[in-house]
Amino acid sequence: MLDVCLRVFTSKKREHLPVLQGCLEIPTEVHTGGENGYRVPGLTALCLLLRRLSYPNRLGDLERLFGISKSGISAIVMWAIDHINGKFENILKDLRRVRWLNPQKLAVYAEVVTQDMMLESGQDVGFSSKYAKSA
Repeated sequence: MLDVCLRVFTSKKREHLPVLQGCLEIPTEVHTGGENGYRVPGLTALCLLLRRLSYPNRLGDLERLFGISKSGISAIVMWAIDHINGKFENILKDLRRVRWLNPQKLAVYAEVVTQDMMLESGQDVGFSSKYAKSA
């Protein structure tokens, strides 16, 4: 399961996943709770969350890709969202309190992500803005 999770990300992004896991304080093993809760490696929970949020996939598509039931994917992704919200609620409530995260930087981050996605899919990156230079 973890192998599949890691394969859906490019090698460039894959090397950053453990760092992101640490920054988000996602434990080594995740248990979604309850008697029938799901247990998965923390890195798997992170991969599922990122994949669910980054692409408009149906749960059935993810079920086939990861080999985890739809209910399992939902429970794991919701656990990850709740975990991040609980750990970083003070930042997420009001992003204006975070001085280094301003609208200009958010625009740059969004453009870099868009350019990266376009490059990975073989599309021409021929746009620029007042915030970020074209690749």
